[in-house]
Amino acid sequence: MILKLLNKHRIKFNKKLILDLGCGPFFFEKFLEKNKIKTKNFILLDKDKDLIKKRNFVIADFNYLPFKSEIFDIVFCIDSFHFLNNIHEIKRVLRKDGILLISQFLRMDNSELLKKLKLLDDFKVLDEFLFNWREREIIILLRKC
Repeated sequence: MILKLLNKHRIKFNKKLILDLGCGPFFFEKFLEKNKIKTKNFILLDKDKDLIKKRNFVIADFNYLPFKSEIFDIVFCIDSFHFLNNIHEIKRVLRKDGILLISQFLRMDNSELLKKLKLLDDFKVLDEFLFNWREREIIILLRKC
């Protein structure tokens, strides 16, 4: 579904600086590479110091991103949005007209998720998709205004 949304909205990765926020053990990067999407312009960020070091891997707290303002063209937040308490940090590091893709599993109580999404009021929702697979998940594609 993520690839469908990116293709539908003609989101290209060429010459874009991309942040994978909460990359974990690099599942998303591997998924993109498997689908012939080059990830050389990706910055992979996670706070887990036990992860294998890779090129462009940064160990940092999601809530205090160690990057200049308005540096990224695209930010992926795959199953890690619930860890982010300081929404301002995504807003700060993403350029105007930049893309934010959130993919998040839905739990029984989604009130915290909804509160966080409301803080993205200066973003335009391009698309959203709710699906039930193994677990319920929502995917939201946004553009920073």
